[in-house]
Amino acid sequence: MPGTTLRVVVAGGGISGLATAHALIREANREGRDLRVTLLESSRRLGGNVHTERFDGYVVESGPDSFVVSRPHALHLCEDLGLGPKLVETRPENRRVYIARGRKLVRVPEGLVLGIPSRLRPFLRSPLLSMKGKLRVLREMVGSSPETSGGDVSVGEFLQRRFGREMVDVILEPLLGGIYAGDAFRLSLRSTFPDWFAESGGGASLLRAARSARKSKGTAGEAPRSPFRSLAGGMGELVETLADRIGKGAVRLGTKVLGVERRGAAFRVLLADGDIEADHLVVALPAGPAAQVVASLDQALSGELAGIEYVSTAVVTLAYARAQIHHPLDAAGFLVPRTEGFKMTAGTFISSKWQARAPEGAALVRGFVGGAHDEGTASRSDEELVSIVGGELRALLGITGEPRFSRVSRYIKSSPQPMVGHFERVARIKALVEQIPGLHVIGNAYDGVGIPDCVRLAEEAAARISRPSKS
Repeated sequence: MPGTTLRVVVAGGGISGLATAHALIREANREGRDLRVTLLESSRRLGGNVHTERFDGYVVESGPDSFVVSRPHALHLCEDLGLGPKLVETRPENRRVYIARGRKLVRVPEGLVLGIPSRLRPFLRSPLLSMKGKLRVLREMVGSSPETSGGDVSVGEFLQRRFGREMVDVILEPLLGGIYAGDAFRLSLRSTFPDWFAESGGGASLLRAARSARKSKGTAGEAPRSPFRSLAGGMGELVETLADRIGKGAVRLGTKVLGVERRGAAFRVLLADGDIEADHLVVALPAGPAAQVVASLDQALSGELAGIEYVSTAVVTLAYARAQIHHPLDAAGFLVPRTEGFKMTAGTFISSKWQARAPEGAALVRGFVGGAHDEGTASRSDEELVSIVGGELRALLGITGEPRFSRVSRYIKSSPQPMVGHFERVARIKALVEQIPGLHVIGNAYDGVGIPDCVRLAEEAAARISRPSKS
């Protein structure tokens, strides 16, 4: 109604919550609508898993260092915020990846797309797989039978049937499972790679599709653009800009939602230091805390949210003088198959991947540990983690001496796992949420874990909230 202030409470100050608040304020300003947004964050900083430190010429990312542009929502948000000129691509000369094999780093053959070879000659020449393993992969072009059951399967099971276990263990699980820090043999194909799921029923060859896509896109003499973007000052710039646009008056740090009560058509959000009335409540929290918040509204919804599993990871960042590292660092980083016996699952050569992330003559490297196969390591002490990652980097990269500094960041139960059956669970969650007018549940646990997916869900929630006032 004209003259009525729309009251929205957003629980959670990560990218999902920030993007929701920004979209609501942007639309209200465009239409001259009265709006009061209150963003509640239980910790003492905004950004969730996204956090950047800048000091002495270093740009240190604790969490994600980029986003993909194939899903354009994060890219469009950056442009909308005026951050377009600050967007940067990975260094063209280092757009390759290594895989640890036999305690050494071996280059991934050119032409792999999500681990699938789009060029056969480099793949066949690579020492990563045995000849038997390579021949098993090639069988996929002639031996794929339709998978007619139509039901969900794990990514690992699907790919093993297509390409054999060696290909899965050495290349595909480290690459694809690493996106989720998960177990490829438990992750849902339908939820993680829906295009593959859609094609699986017809038995179409993924190898043939990858080769055909490469040929249709290729332009002679033109290097392809990177699928990744970051910001010159790190991904923290996105958080800082969103917070600035939202305004300090709308944000309450150190404020945890204790519960929610229904008050007619509105909500009463319970806090330790008082309550807030809201016409709409956006729950932009991990699924576990979200389950606690909505428990008093709907026990079935709470149970579905609580059923989403999470795993723990840790990131160790180490700085060295460039001369201390014998490896050329001519790549974005490396992956580590579980069969190699390392604690690390992957590593990033930050100062080789991006421009201006370390001073001249310095190198910034980070290693990842934990995940579905090694939950406990992420909870070890800083000293232990620096020792583990530093020792393994020393063995792989030929590092001498001690690092100039180290940073350890833990993400305990922060990586959602879309297990087999996740698609159906999300459908049930959406149906239950729709039965509670004014409630919106978003985040990286539902329809994609990346920043673009979080932004997309945030803007969809903001549009649903704004829609009634447009009629």
